[in-house]
Amino acid sequence: MRAPVYDLYQMKQERLPQGAGSAWLRTRPNEPPPSVEDWVFVGRERHPSKWTIAEMDQKGSCYREIPNWLTRRSTATISAIADSPAALRLARSVASGRCAEFDRFQAQRHRDHQQADD
Repeated sequence: MRAPVYDLYQMKQERLPQGAGSAWLRTRPNEPPPSVEDWVFVGRERHPSKWTIAEMDQKGSCYREIPNWLTRRSTATISAIADSPAALRLARSVASGRCAEFDRFQAQRHRDHQQADD
């Protein structure tokens, strides 16, 4: 059975409720939220969790708030990255999705998995 696909929106920073670091809304495809000016369309969610599917089936939409304390980075982490050029390069490569070491790890993991299946 194929998983359902939902439209995913993120609330604009200036519209966030007090204490929220981010807010996310999932709707059925091509059904925009009632207050479109508060939301930015992010894309399609093709593999939703079972909890998201249950809430969508029940309510027709799925709203999630992520609190501030989960979304902000600690100042210790930021200063450690800023003090280390190597850590800064690694953080940039991971953020940009071009981390060669991670790619090698994934490729080796894929080969190991294929060999286990044979």
